[in-house]
Amino acid sequence: MNTKGKTPGSAGRTVRASVQQQNGLTMRKRDMTPTRNTNLVPNATFVGDRFLGVRLDQDELDHANHLMTSQLYGNKENLNSSMSEPNSPERKSAEGEALKQMMRHKSAGVLTDAEDGDRILCYKKNLAPPPAIGYINQAKVVLYSTNNVINPASSVKKSTRHVKETASKVLDGPGLTKDLYSRHLDWGCHNWVAVALGYELYLWNTETCVIKNFFEDNAPTNEGLITSVRWSQDGRYISLGYGSGAVKIYDPNRPKTTEYVRELRTLRVGGASRCASIAWRKQGVMTCGYKSGDIVNHDVRISQHVVSSWGGENGHSRDITALEWSSDENMCVSGSSDRTAKIWEGRFVRGDGVIQDPEPQFTIDEHTGQVRTAQFCSFRDGILATAGGINDGTVKLWDVKRQCQKVRELNVCETGGVGGIVFNRPYSEMLTASDDGFLRIYRFNANYKLSHEIQASNEPIMDLVGSPYDEVLIGDMEETLKVFQLFSVDKSTNILDRTDSKTIEGYNHHLEEMYHKYGKIVKENLGFGRKHVIHLFDPADAQTVLAADGKTPFIVPLQETTQKYREMKGMNPGLGNLNGPEWYRLRSSIQHAMMRPQSVQTYLPFSQIVSEELVKHVAKEQVRFGHVNMQKVAGRWSLESAGQILFEKSLGSLGDRSEWADGLIELNKKIFQLSAKMRLGFPLFRLFSTPSWKKMVELEDRFYAEVDRLMDDALDKLTVKDSDSQNMRFASYLINQKELNRRDVKVILLSMFSDGLSTTAPMLIYNLYNIAAHPDAQHKIQKEIKEDPTSTKLPFLRSCIKETFRMFPIGTEVSRITQKDLILSGFHVPSGTAVDINTNILMRNEVLFSDSPHEFKPQRWLEKSKDVHPFTFLPFGFGPRMCAGRRFAEQDLLTSLAKLCANFDIHHRGEPITQIYETLLLPRGN
Repeated sequence: MNTKGKTPGSAGRTVRASVQQQNGLTMRKRDMTPTRNTNLVPNATFVGDRFLGVRLDQDELDHANHLMTSQLYGNKENLNSSMSEPNSPERKSAEGEALKQMMRHKSAGVLTDAEDGDRILCYKKNLAPPPAIGYINQAKVVLYSTNNVINPASSVKKSTRHVKETASKVLDGPGLTKDLYSRHLDWGCHNWVAVALGYELYLWNTETCVIKNFFEDNAPTNEGLITSVRWSQDGRYISLGYGSGAVKIYDPNRPKTTEYVRELRTLRVGGASRCASIAWRKQGVMTCGYKSGDIVNHDVRISQHVVSSWGGENGHSRDITALEWSSDENMCVSGSSDRTAKIWEGRFVRGDGVIQDPEPQFTIDEHTGQVRTAQFCSFRDGILATAGGINDGTVKLWDVKRQCQKVRELNVCETGGVGGIVFNRPYSEMLTASDDGFLRIYRFNANYKLSHEIQASNEPIMDLVGSPYDEVLIGDMEETLKVFQLFSVDKSTNILDRTDSKTIEGYNHHLEEMYHKYGKIVKENLGFGRKHVIHLFDPADAQTVLAADGKTPFIVPLQETTQKYREMKGMNPGLGNLNGPEWYRLRSSIQHAMMRPQSVQTYLPFSQIVSEELVKHVAKEQVRFGHVNMQKVAGRWSLESAGQILFEKSLGSLGDRSEWADGLIELNKKIFQLSAKMRLGFPLFRLFSTPSWKKMVELEDRFYAEVDRLMDDALDKLTVKDSDSQNMRFASYLINQKELNRRDVKVILLSMFSDGLSTTAPMLIYNLYNIAAHPDAQHKIQKEIKEDPTSTKLPFLRSCIKETFRMFPIGTEVSRITQKDLILSGFHVPSGTAVDINTNILMRNEVLFSDSPHEFKPQRWLEKSKDVHPFTFLPFGFGPRMCAGRRFAEQDLLTSLAKLCANFDIHHRGEPITQIYETLLLPRGN
């Protein structure tokens, strides 16, 4: 974070090799869960035995082995012939033929062509070739290693992750236009693939193996060949671009009649020809790129559909070859045959009247060939990949959040261009397809290292698209379509059972993938004797669970390691690790002091003192370093606030004891990091003292020693008083509760201190990041404060804080252990079942927050919307187990943010802030 000056405007900046450069998932959400309903597309036709089931890998190997051995040893006499001589011509010839047969059988069928007149989109053989008699039980004869043949790039070091290098499905695609700069394929969110073959369109369900001729041999031919195909984001409509420049929109779910062929409308632009690129936004806006270099935004819901255009002197000079919107729809990237890529601001899509030819935000002109494809990264906010065509063969990565700085350049293909890019969130990988027929996987978490190289085709790959799950589809110049399962996870091993730190840090992304893949209720086996947990992604189910709470809701402890440590030391486990009557006794004792607004209001003067110290500290840091590291400052602020409220004194965290504060904060952070790894890893620490457990005990000992000293110092100076408890500060209030002894008071103070230190500081970071990233909102906050400097209402700032809680939730779930049988989404869930209401998914759900859930829109909370389910937004939990420090946290954030905005212009100069899982969702970036 930087608090001096404003960021200079960046519109129109051109990224050139000669210019000195300056110094991220979300994966599109699905609106429905996967379905096996073959009626998704009406009149879908099963095409009988032409559609083959995929052979198991072992069957393929067995069949290939049989072919090889039967070729070499067709009868017993051959064993004694010249064939048995290792270097004989006969044997070499037979081995060559056998190897060809094995390569032809390594996918799902023999690669043979039908007669041209009979060729349609189908599997490569009308019938599965019957296995030769006896091949399954035949002993294997190993002649030689075929590794160099199956994977020519044997020099690539193998990753520990298994990747299936053979296609799981192979289809014949006759009529697949041999055009490197058209888009012939698209994989919709409902798992239907659209394939354009000349004038025809086929829809293929990869799950049920149903293929349908969309036009039923009555395709329009007056518009020329289909040059682009794209599903809308919700999968309801499909758009086709034609050589004439027309774009047609169809509803595949609408029944076909004689007069009506499911066509909704045709969009034309005067003078436009050949639409080879289409990208859909939400809310019915479609962006199209034409041969002239013009880009036009169409609102398909209105009659005057052209709402803006990007072209003219500021646009491209040749045909558009790539168009993609970022997940938050704030940016659109276009690639062109003029060797440039341009990034356009989403706000220029529409406004008052038609916006003509705005200036692009950035122009990239470092490619030496056509920019053939461009994609925004789904797991690193702000990262853009652009790929060159023939005579280029590179993929260049750019950080559009940092003035489009080039992050890395990868030389992918030396003999051609790059035909497609797909990002994979669970593994943080990028897949490329190129003209040499190879698929290449690059690992972002390993310094963009090339981890796998697979020869997918003998011809250039024209198209590469990803499925909503773990598959990819390629189309090549052999007129062949192939499906590869490159990102699949071994079903016998839960992804969370791995102890890899990168996997654990991405637990929040795992939850998102789980929701998209399985739907609104998922049962997950945790393994290692941990039974299972039910994940809920539906607010109605959340309401059912929480309504059954009762007086003492039961939860699964957030930190099992902390619970175990405190029990080992003879300590009370603490509020967050207790259930039943003991929890209720301690929680009831603080309810009056912490949860009533009028009680928390008495602490406002102390919050104001801390916020004023924060402003002074930030100013000193700014003068000293020229910028402010708010990651450190936020922790110091949180510690100082806890001192004032809990221990009734200043800890000096924002003054001369800042180094001590940094050490304590780092200690607490390490505890949470290690706790996350031990929570999701193999729980050997339950059985014996592992190295991880010994490290945890060491960290907890050091942390508790410091906090215990603070608590003893505070309590030793406080005495029981007869004065009004409403005017007492927190520690004084606790020691005056007759039902609490000193041990109880220390348990409550410890819980409040450690929990607040871990949650309040990150929320200050997230709020400052959102304010810095949205100057309009910052100006509104400053104006609101200026109009009434003494006000504590500040409705717009409050809405910004609430929106930040929604966009950057601090936790992944509200947990419960059911105390009676429940019916959730039609499933019976028995009493005693662990349930996680995954609020981090609910609060950014596209269905529940239809108004741009990935955008920062504080105004949504100023309008009384009836559309948002009340159990969708639960940042502090619910009911009796709601976060005890909620009102303290809200008051501290409001007071300190108001002071910072009133005294500084806030800018962010570092990497984009993202979230990683470390027991809580903590910020990554600076």
